[in-house]
Amino acid sequence: MRLYKDNNKTLSIAIFILVLLVFAASIAGCSRDPKVRRDKYFQSGKNYFDKGQFAAANIQFRRAIQIDSHYAEGYYRLGLTSLKLGQWQEAYRALNKALEIDAKHVPARLELAGLELAARQTGAARSDVERVLEQDPNNFEGHLLLGQISVVEKDYKQALQDFDVSGQIAPQNPVSFGQSGDIYLAMKRYPEAKQAFEKAISLNAAYLPAYLDLAQVYRIEGNPSAQLETLQAAAQSNPKQAAPYMALASAYVQFGQSDHVADTFSRFRKATGDAPESFLAIGEFYFASGDAFHANEVLLEGLAKDPHNNSIRRRLIELAMTQHDWDKAEKLDGELLKAEPKDPAGRIFKARLEFEHGAKATAVSTLEQLVHDVPEMALPHFYLGLAYASEGEASRAIGAMNDAVQHDPNFIWAYVTMGELHLNQGSTNLALEFANRALQLNPNFVPAMILQSNAHMQAGDYGTATAQLEKMSAAQPNNPLLLERLAVAYGNQKQFARAEHALEAALQAQPEYVQAMMDLIQLYRARNQSERIINRLLQQIAQAPKQASFHELLGEAYLAKSELKDAEQEFEVALKLNPDSTVTRIQLSTIYSAQNRIPEGLRIVQEAIQKHPDYLDGWFRLGGLYEQAGNVPEAENAYQEAIQRNGDYVPALNNLAWLLCENSGNLDMALSLAERAKAKLPNDPNISDTLAWIQYRKGLYSLALDQFRDLTRKSPENAVYRYHLGMTLFQVGREDEARQSLQLALSSQLRPKYASEAKAVLAKLTN
Repeated sequence: MRLYKDNNKTLSIAIFILVLLVFAASIAGCSRDPKVRRDKYFQSGKNYFDKGQFAAANIQFRRAIQIDSHYAEGYYRLGLTSLKLGQWQEAYRALNKALEIDAKHVPARLELAGLELAARQTGAARSDVERVLEQDPNNFEGHLLLGQISVVEKDYKQALQDFDVSGQIAPQNPVSFGQSGDIYLAMKRYPEAKQAFEKAISLNAAYLPAYLDLAQVYRIEGNPSAQLETLQAAAQSNPKQAAPYMALASAYVQFGQSDHVADTFSRFRKATGDAPESFLAIGEFYFASGDAFHANEVLLEGLAKDPHNNSIRRRLIELAMTQHDWDKAEKLDGELLKAEPKDPAGRIFKARLEFEHGAKATAVSTLEQLVHDVPEMALPHFYLGLAYASEGEASRAIGAMNDAVQHDPNFIWAYVTMGELHLNQGSTNLALEFANRALQLNPNFVPAMILQSNAHMQAGDYGTATAQLEKMSAAQPNNPLLLERLAVAYGNQKQFARAEHALEAALQAQPEYVQAMMDLIQLYRARNQSERIINRLLQQIAQAPKQASFHELLGEAYLAKSELKDAEQEFEVALKLNPDSTVTRIQLSTIYSAQNRIPEGLRIVQEAIQKHPDYLDGWFRLGGLYEQAGNVPEAENAYQEAIQRNGDYVPALNNLAWLLCENSGNLDMALSLAERAKAKLPNDPNISDTLAWIQYRKGLYSLALDQFRDLTRKSPENAVYRYHLGMTLFQVGREDEARQSLQLALSSQLRPKYASEAKAVLAKLTN
C-alpha cells in the first residue's frame, strides 16, 4: 500500500507538472500571438484617447499597426488621434490607409470627408460622403456633411435641403436645426434663424451652439437685453463650459457694462471648482482683449493652484513675450522644458527668446530642427518664417508661411503675417489679399482688420483706413488695440487732437497699455510738446503703479533732460517691479557711465549678461564701460564676445575695429571688421568714419579722402569728421584745404587728443 501511494503521489506530481507546462505554453502562445498583442496596444490606445491623453494614444495605435499593417480600425483610430493633435497630414494618411484596407469603413470615410472639407476640397469631400450614402442612405452624419459642403460652396438652398433630410433621419438631434439656423443667419433671414435655434434648444437645453448663435441674431437686431438673457441662459444650461461665460463677458464689455465681467468670471470659477481650465479661459479672454495686466494676474493665480499645469504656463510665456518681458518668459520656458524637454511650444518659445537676445543663427537652427522633428506641425513653420523675416529674408519667410498654411489651411495668423510681410515690401495689394483671406476665415478677426487698415494707410488711402477703424471702434468702443491704430491713422493725417483723444481712450480702457503710452509720447514730440511727457507719465503711473515699463519710460524722459538722479530712481523702481529686466539694467548702466561710476556700471551690466549670455547689447555696453575705464584689452574681449554670438552685430564690429585702429592693433583685421559693418549699414556715418580712418592709418589716403569729404558735406558741424578730413588733406598735400578744415575742427569742441594733433599739423603748415 505504501508503495502504491508513493507511486500514485509521484504520478500526481507528474500530471500536475504536465498541466503547468501546458498552461504556461498556452500563456506563452498567447503572448506570441500577434493578434493578442495588437489588441492589447489598441485597447491601451483607446483608454488613453478616452482620457484625452492623445500623444500617448498615438504611440499605442502606432504600435498596434506595426504588429498588423492591415488593421483598418487601427489606422482609423490613429487618424482620429492625429486630428486631436492637429497633425492634419498624418491624419489624412492614416484615414486613407484605413480605407485602402477596408473601403467600406464608414467612420473613416466620414472623418476623411470632414478633413477634406476643412481644407476646402469640397469635390473630394462630396465624393466620399456620397460613397457612404450608397452604403447607408440614412446615415445622419453623411447628410449633415453634405449640408456643410453646400454651405462652403455657398449653395444655401441645397444646404437647407440636406439639413432637412438629416433632421428627418434624427428628429430629436438639435444639430440639423442649428445648422439650418446658421444658413438663415447668413442669408439675413433672422425670424427663421431664431425659430431654428429655438427649436434646437427645445430639443436639447444644453446645446450650446444654438444659444450662442441666437445671441448673435439678437446682437444684429440691436436687442441687447435679449442677447444678454440668451447668454445667461446658455451659462445656466452649460455651467462648466467656458464659451457662454466668455461670450457674456464680451457682451458686457460691448454694452459698456464691464463692471459685470468680474462677477461673470467668479460664477464660472465657482461652477468649475476653480478648475485650471477656468483660469486658462479667463486669462485667454483678457489676453485677447489686450488687458495684459488682468490676464497675467489670473494666469498666475491658476499656476499657483496647479504648478504643474503647462497649458497655463505656455499662455503666461506668450503673454510675457507680448509684453517684451523676456526674463520672465525665459524663466517660465525653462520650467516648461525641464518638465517636457521635447515640447514643441517650449522649443518655439526658446527660439523666439534666442532671437530677441540677438542669437539669430541659433534661433533659426532651433526652429529648423523643430520643423525637421515635427514637419506636420504648422506652428514651427510659422515661427521659422518670422525668423527669416526678421533677418530680411522675405522670400524664405513667405515660403515658410506657405508651408504653415499647407499644414493648416485655417491658420489665420499665417495669412495675416504673410500680409504684413508683403506690406513691409511695399506690396499693398498682396497685403490686402492676405488680409481678405484671413477675414474669410473670421470676419471679426481684429489683427486682419488692422492689417487691412495699415495697408490702406501705406497706400496713402487714409480716408478708407480711418473709416474702417472708426467702424470697428464703434462696434468695439473699448478695444485698446483698435483705438491705438485709429490714433495712428489720425496722426498720419495731422489730426493730432483726435489722435490724442483716441490714445487717451485706449489708456482709459486699459491703463497698463504700454504701446498707447509710447504713441502718446511720440505725439507730444511731434507737436513740440515734450514738456508734457513727464507729467503725463506720472499721471498714468498713478493709475497703473505696477507697470514697470511706465517707470522705464519716465526714467528715459528724465534721462533726456539730464536729470540723472530722478532717472536713476525711476529705473530702480522699474527693476524692483521687474527684477529680471535686462533693459532696465542697461539703462542704469548709462547713468552710471554718465556719472563715471564705472564699477557700478560694470556690475549691473555683468548681472544682465549672467542672466542672458546671448544679450548682445549687454556685451556692447560692457565693452563701452571698459573703454571708458581705459581697459582696452577687456573692451576688445567684450566686443569679440558679441561678435562670436552674432557675426553681423554692427555696433561691436565698428567699435572693435576702432579700438584696433587706435591702439596699434591689427589694422588688417580692423579693416575687415569695418568693411563688414559697412556692408550691413552702408549709410551709417559713424561706420563710414571708422572705415575711412582705418584706411587713413593704412596709408590709403585717396580712399579715405572721398569718404571724409562726403561725411563733412552731410554733417558740416561734426568736429571729428572735420579733423579727420584735415589730417587726410594734409597727407595728400592739399595744405590750404587741410588748414581750413583743421581750424574749423578746432573752433568746435574737439577732444583734447585730437585737438593736440590738429595743432601740431597746423604748426607744420605755418612753418
